[in-house]
Amino acid sequence: MKKALLVAAALASLAPQAGAFFGASPAYLLWVPQEGFSDWRGLRSRLDSCPAANLTIAVSPEDLAGGAKEALGGPAARGRVDFAARLPGNPVLPLIATDSEAPRPEDAGNLLAAAREGYRRSLGSWPKGFVPAAGGVDAAVVAAAKALGFGWIATGDIPGRTVMTSSPWIEDNGVKLVAFSPYPGLAAPSVGPAPAFPPAAASLVVDENDGIAFPGALFSLLEACAARRPDIPFQTVDAAMKSHPLLAKGSSPYPAPWTGDFRVWQSSGSSPWAWRLYEEAAKAVRRYQNSGSADPETIDAAESELHRAQANVYFRLSQIPAPQAGDLRRQFISILVGVYQKLGAPAPETLEAAESEATRISSAPAESFEPVPENAWHVGTGRDWIEFRNPHPAAAPTTNPSTGTVAASTQAWTIDVLRIEWDDRFVRFIATMGGLVDSPQTPYGLGPLLLDVYMDLNHIPGAGRTSLLPGRRAFVRPENGWEDALVVSGYGAQLYRGSARSRPALVIKVPIQKDAASGRVIATLPRDKLRGNPRRWRYVAIAMALDPATASANPPRPLDASSPSAILGVLGPLENQRRLLHRPSSGFVRLLAVGAGD
Repeated sequence: MKKALLVAAALASLAPQAGAFFGASPAYLLWVPQEGFSDWRGLRSRLDSCPAANLTIAVSPEDLAGGAKEALGGPAARGRVDFAARLPGNPVLPLIATDSEAPRPEDAGNLLAAAREGYRRSLGSWPKGFVPAAGGVDAAVVAAAKALGFGWIATGDIPGRTVMTSSPWIEDNGVKLVAFSPYPGLAAPSVGPAPAFPPAAASLVVDENDGIAFPGALFSLLEACAARRPDIPFQTVDAAMKSHPLLAKGSSPYPAPWTGDFRVWQSSGSSPWAWRLYEEAAKAVRRYQNSGSADPETIDAAESELHRAQANVYFRLSQIPAPQAGDLRRQFISILVGVYQKLGAPAPETLEAAESEATRISSAPAESFEPVPENAWHVGTGRDWIEFRNPHPAAAPTTNPSTGTVAASTQAWTIDVLRIEWDDRFVRFIATMGGLVDSPQTPYGLGPLLLDVYMDLNHIPGAGRTSLLPGRRAFVRPENGWEDALVVSGYGAQLYRGSARSRPALVIKVPIQKDAASGRVIATLPRDKLRGNPRRWRYVAIAMALDPATASANPPRPLDASSPSAILGVLGPLENQRRLLHRPSSGFVRLLAVGAGD
């Protein structure tokens, strides 16, 4: 409520000025949601309640898969909403391209090309605009955008622009640079009244991703708009550009980002530390590329990890609450270690020391387990597949003492192999179980097996759900929060989608295939329901006993065993399986997500 009132105050301060300058300079609105945002239906309802507000949304291809097209198709057809491209992780491209220690100007084009293709697959058209992190642009960004056919790039305000008489964009090399000012009063909504709304902010950006506006700021703005209904005809960027002339041609100097500068990513808190570790990894990739014996697949794998490390959140940890910053720090180190692993090279002492310190700070009391054979746990990857081979766990409880209905052997709950394959049309999940109970009691004859596969698409803390589907009595760490979950039983397969801010929702039901002799179960999903690169996701897979009474529910539930949880089998290294399956006490359990870097 307090946020909505403050936004209402800001809108009220804007209203008297609207007529004074909207005729000369367009009022358009850009929204940069947090990565992993999925409450598109919530956005639709707020837009419906505020008919004066139209907006452009900066979204990555991965986030488009969360139902944006379905929820916003109507407003988009009426011109109230359009989408602009954004890169996963929102890397600060000018800093990446011109890094004094390890410049990578080629990344601007490579990353933007991949995002453009993913965008086309999601929406069926090429994006017209590109929104870089905080509106940071340079020559490499402009050149990449021009080569790929982008019509405009979002930036900070243009030097020397007079809002009363000028359109807020210039043209550089055939690409328009469109100026934005951050919406006032949203960085600290609990402190004091909202400031006066300056005329220079007629071109507004609500950036919730990079610590500039609080999460939910746009919703608060639209709710205040609905309550007061001010006459503020915000346009989409494309609509505004069609009706207003250019300011001028030329690009020197380039506009600053809407944060004013890049200091928050360059010299704030631990950012010098992060850049130092990143630069060492980037130089290692370059050395390998120039070695004369480089393998293209190895370069691709190492660069994929390096691109993950470019996510701008790792370079602004001082802005983030301590517990979450600590998790991000460890995640960043893990990604950089992965770069060296892909290259087959040892990590430098500086990275090993950072990893050791992060582990020491976060370590809990150690648990003792038998040594794990070196090759007991295996992850393999290819261009269109990823496979996890599970070590065999020690025997775990397989009966429900309260009902006695779970009578299958331990092998029925053992996930020997989980393999994911994909192409342009489908994503296939292939689970090889230790054994299948070929029972006629279910349509597909899987007997009591209930198998869940949870997918963390972006590794961004706070984006995905940490609790599993109902009845599982387990959770994952915030950095492994899941966005998609596949549920497989003898009644077929179902895909669910969720986020930290929305309940899981059923996306699609599909039939399954099984081969009782080999223990394989296969679920094939349309590619348009699972966008992105499955090789980069992290997975949690668990096996349970199905409660027949819930077989037709969405989702079906496991038996409510009196053991500590309903989970009887899990994907992961042997020590993690033992920790889960031989719990000394009851309660919720934490599960480990696994991925290509494990």
